Amino acid sequence: MARRPKVREGQHYAEFNKLSRTPRLWQVERIFDDPASNAHARLINVRYRHDTKTISCATLADRRCYTPVAAEAVARAP
Repeated sequence: MARRPKVREGQHYAEFNKLSRTPRLWQVERIFDDPASNAHARLINVRYRHDTKTISCATLADRRCYTPVAAEAVARAP
């Protein structure tokens, strides 16, 4: 059985884009399983609350794509 990534509701992640100097900050709004029992996370942009997306928890846990961010750092973000 595959090990599930430790992604929890309320956690924050930074997504770095090669075209932007400022990372996008995302909050995990909800965790759910697809029909094949793969965990997915519904993300909401911390700054632009209308901006949402759904990705696999395995992708979210991949440090090449997303980096966990402490809640204190999110509170200081512009």
